[in-house]
Amino acid sequence: MNKLLFGAWLLFLLPACAGSRYTHGRIKDVSGEELYTSMQAELVQCETLHGRARVNMDDDGVQSMLADITMQTDSFIGISMRVLGMEVARIYITADSVQIMDRVNKQYLPRSMADFSARFGIPLSLETLQDLLLGRPVWDEGTWYPVVAEDLYRLQATRPGLQNTLDIYPGFLPARQMITDTEQQRTLDLETGGYKKTDGQTFSMNRHIRLDAVDKYAIQLEWASLSLNDPVSFDFQVNPRYEVVH
Repeated sequence: MNKLLFGAWLLFLLPACAGSRYTHGRIKDVSGEELYTSMQAELVQCETLHGRARVNMDDDGVQSMLADITMQTDSFIGISMRVLGMEVARIYITADSVQIMDRVNKQYLPRSMADFSARFGIPLSLETLQDLLLGRPVWDEGTWYPVVAEDLYRLQATRPGLQNTLDIYPGFLPARQMITDTEQQRTLDLETGGYKKTDGQTFSMNRHIRLDAVDKYAIQLEWASLSLNDPVSFDFQVNPRYEVVH
């Protein structure tokens, strides 16, 4: 299984440049608790999501694809990946499993969430992946302290071996999250931007993620269409003639 398919779940996370009406403004003197609470109030909340995005993944050469992404909160994430109009992979993620249909090689790859976490070298869960899909900060437990920055708010939380830095636009929308694990030499860098109103909420339409753990990934995403809180379904029927790869 190549890095393209193992990196496919990342395609929903990434954001990059923001609409100025939602990201510019005056930096105020606020406490860390006030800032974090204000940001939480701006985060997208929904029961379902469905959209189409163009994804560029730098994997020893840029690979481009279209992704149809479907999500039901606390239930599943479904992804259909297409290249030149043809579906090349279909992925179904639940709380305890990640299932992949490789259309090109006619293979079915069932994986536990624990196996998938080990493959990427970072702790993953359905909740974490859905937070990433919605542009919400991940692994944000702990006490956040404000740090001086010029044109953005900045919060930082640290514990032995781990540093978590969160940049926030003046309008209290997430701009960037940088997580560094100094003990295991792992980094995760998420940029969120291109904000626009979607079904009454402010959603980041452009994404950028850089992961350096077991492997290195650099992925850019641009949403072409998006809807929230509409009824959704995702078909995942495995062809019985596909080879099962454990």
